[in-house]
Amino acid sequence: MEIYLGGVLMPKYLALEEIVKPNANEVMSLDGTLRVDFVNTRRGWRLKWGLITVADYQTIRDKFDEQFETGNMHWLNIPAYNVYVQVYMKIDNKKIKHNGNFVDGIEVELYEQYAIS
Repeated sequence: MEIYLGGVLMPKYLALEEIVKPNANEVMSLDGTLRVDFVNTRRGWRLKWGLITVADYQTIRDKFDEQFETGNMHWLNIPAYNVYVQVYMKIDNKKIKHNGNFVDGIEVELYEQYAIS
């Protein structure tokens, strides 16, 4: 399945997961009562790659860096799911391992700009 970020085809990935991030405030009172202010939920997408080339990693990293250089979110396009939305991209740097010409353990989260509820 093809995924485009900012108009660029992303390298072949191992896994694509849809994630839902709740926006809620939890408050536990002294008597142990839990109160929750439910605000909304935000949809996101998690992409995971296995062992990929340094060039493929650079394609991913360039899109991450670009959002901070321009101050703009990227457009995410997943044609198979009819998804075309602006997203904020996060990379989990703790899992990335560089090994010469290859990079492993890349995980990216893409959070949609607007809430879904």
